Amino acid sequence: MIRLFGNKKRKRIISFFLLITFVSEVITPTATFALTGGPSQPEVQAFTPVNTAEMVDLTSGDFKYNIPLMDVGGYPLNIAYNSGVGMDQEASWVGQGWNLNVGAINRNMRGLPDDFNGEAIEKEFNMKDNNTFGVNVGVGFEIFGFKKNSAGQKSGNGGKLNIGLGLTFNNYTGIGMEHSASIGISAGNSGKGSMNAGLGVSASNSGGLTVSPNVSFSYKTDKTQKDDRTTTGSAAIGIGMSVNSRSGLKDLSINASYNRQSNQTLHYLVKDENGDTGFEIGDKDVSGSGGVGGSSAITFGASTYIPQIQNNMVNNSVALSFKLGTTIFGLDGDITLGGYFSNQSLMGNNSSVPAYGYMFSHNGQNSDNVLMDFNREKDQAFSRYTKNLPVTNQTYDIFSVSGQGMGGAFRPFRSDVGYVFDNSATTTSDSYSGGVEFAAAQTAHLGVNISVVDVHTTTGKWEDENDAKDILRAHGTNGMHKGYEPFYFKEVGEKSTDDVQAALYDNLGKDEAKRIKITGLINHRATDVLETTGYSSETTLSANNHLQERQKRNQVMSTLNLEEARLYGLDKRIYNGTHPNGMNVNIDAKADHIAEITCLRIDGSRYIYGLPAYNTNQEEVTFNVSGSTTSSNQPVANFHYEPQSGYVEYNTGDRSTSNGKGIDRYYNKVKTPAYAHSYLLTAVVSPDYVDLTGDGPTDDDFGNYTKFEYVKESNYQWRMPYNDLMANFNEAGKSIENDDQGNFIY
Repeated sequence: MIRLFGNKKRKRIISFFLLITFVSEVITPTATFALTGGPSQPEVQAFTPVNTAEMVDLTSGDFKYNIPLMDVGGYPLNIAYNSGVGMDQEASWVGQGWNLNVGAINRNMRGLPDDFNGEAIEKEFNMKDNNTFGVNVGVGFEIFGFKKNSAGQKSGNGGKLNIGLGLTFNNYTGIGMEHSASIGISAGNSGKGSMNAGLGVSASNSGGLTVSPNVSFSYKTDKTQKDDRTTTGSAAIGIGMSVNSRSGLKDLSINASYNRQSNQTLHYLVKDENGDTGFEIGDKDVSGSGGVGGSSAITFGASTYIPQIQNNMVNNSVALSFKLGTTIFGLDGDITLGGYFSNQSLMGNNSSVPAYGYMFSHNGQNSDNVLMDFNREKDQAFSRYTKNLPVTNQTYDIFSVSGQGMGGAFRPFRSDVGYVFDNSATTTSDSYSGGVEFAAAQTAHLGVNISVVDVHTTTGKWEDENDAKDILRAHGTNGMHKGYEPFYFKEVGEKSTDDVQAALYDNLGKDEAKRIKITGLINHRATDVLETTGYSSETTLSANNHLQERQKRNQVMSTLNLEEARLYGLDKRIYNGTHPNGMNVNIDAKADHIAEITCLRIDGSRYIYGLPAYNTNQEEVTFNVSGSTTSSNQPVANFHYEPQSGYVEYNTGDRSTSNGKGIDRYYNKVKTPAYAHSYLLTAVVSPDYVDLTGDGPTDDDFGNYTKFEYVKESNYQWRMPYNDLMANFNEAGKSIENDDQGNFIY
């Protein structure tokens, strides 16, 4: 321990740090939110191997007990108890804390169900129109002027001070004040170089205090050598940042540039018509130039969210301004008066978008307005000033396998690269502005500014001017080699030969960071070239962006969709709806949904998980649950909130588009269609098992089998929180009391 932590001084520092961490967690504990992959049922959520002998869980201290019951054809059955019962945990069919589970595959749904192939995700959305009115006044002074040197270049020092005050009214947040002040200082000779520094401060009741310092330096050189070569060069570097009292460090930008140009006049020996020789100067010249530049920006404090169905919006804005200025003995001053109005509203409240899971990405790429199965890390709005794009991750599901003698976690892998995109959405923006400028005293100026902007913005797939999309697209089986599989399942963390994946990895540049080369200053074009961030190398994308042969794997997990299971499943009666015990697949199952999963053991035994347990309907609902507001937009305390439970009580009308509560009347419901959350173990067959008559495991078959049958008692109801007319409480903005939200999953 002494060698690990060093001397006493270092120990005291570490101890003090741990103490601060402990105290901070006691005073302001960190909230942890679990993202659920959808509803399930307690019978399949826990599994205990029959050979479990420990009576205490060494990680939690919970008491647990395992009781072997019987052996059915070599497959053991047991009932197990675990004392770690949570407040929201329901009892299984054998009692609270007890479970009798022969084996199942549980799906941890991430994003969309992987086997969705065009199923519609429905969304209902409502919010009040966002209207903002504002007036502002600004005063500016140029404190010092500039003088010209003998060469006619400006030199000297100068600075400018601007002060602004604004009054706004927003139908969400009410009346607000905006204050701003900025000062800039410039020093140096514009012919040699200059240094500029500035500090901006702005404050508002809705955005908090923002401080934005910046500094930049530039240098120029001009040299003439003996051989009449003239070399000019310039270099510049700048840094700026923005810090907000509520969100902390918001952005940091660094830019640098360097340019060098060389010109030389050559003297040529020539003869005139009389034979006299002489020099001709300036008729011929050779010049060259070169330079390099770069910039980088990092944005902090951006909120993260899962990509969702984009809404069609309408934006309108009007702005007017009047500016009066004067110049008296080198002192410039001006006063600016302005006003503006902006409005944002929804085009519609309802939308329905086809969804494509990870396994069917190749089908989703054929349409524009679809929902793809992916998330973005640190997703945010994109603009021309965005320096770093968010990292995209496809959200494949995790399938956890349990059974006596069988276990592991599997996930699907694709055999290609592919690309993803947001669903198509349209935003219409109309903007009108006008302005008048007037200056008097030593110099008189009069100006009028009028502008009208009509913008129609569409987000979605990059279709035109995109050479990379057809090369990177995901592939189905059409037109591919005989053994090609669009996706396959492999155990998570499996150690196996990976030569096939390595070949595809090499084609994309291995570990070197690369990006698609974009050309065109106005009409951008995505080329089929990969380039490094330093422009040091370029590689043309290969058309073979898929595996050329099947991926090798040690643990085999294979699937049949419903259409295939009706023809080739172990017990076809389950999928054709003719099972004598009513053990039929759910009527909401689609032809492309996974219906039967087979896991192969090393000894050749097969575990058939042939009965999918369906979640027939899932709704995620979020809505405003604030108290009512007065005529002056002041909030009334929410008396329905229960701090002890974290729940809030609401009325039936609140969970609809007619919600009239709070500052925004917010309501959002996303409805996901039926999908399988678990697959129940229906049979375990020996390596030599043969189904003679094609009717599933029966007495006339060869080999050994163990068959499991289930009886459906009733539809399992799942809701979080459990009680109706109760929702999880979300305070939303700390400084705004009437934007409280409630949410539940059903």
